[in-house]
Amino acid sequence: MEERVSISISEGVADVRLVRADKMNALDQPMFEALVAATERLSREKGLRAVVLSGEGRAFCAGLDMGRFAAMKERAATEFRVAKIAISPSARMARPTFRKPPCGGGASSRCP
Repeated sequence: MEERVSISISEGVADVRLVRADKMNALDQPMFEALVAATERLSREKGLRAVVLSGEGRAFCAGLDMGRFAAMKERAATEFRVAKIAISPSARMARPTFRKPPCGGGASSRCP
């Protein structure tokens, strides 16, 4: 099976890339499983400060691979564990934080 997700970590930043450029990184069962595995791996990574998710080639992600959708739906009933794991790591991971825009930016020009 070919690699669906690549991970590189440098200076506390993980670069997670979807690797299926020939299909514009459309999601299929192996891609879902690779994302779950990546999430599990990164949740254990010490000193990780940020995760950047991107896609190889000209598209980030074309969405669900409709050609494999029917097969995925049939397998979903027997592989409920994958979906459960995909949802649960978010409860264990720190919530993302976003830097406030500079004073005077956005809709308001007031400064605190």
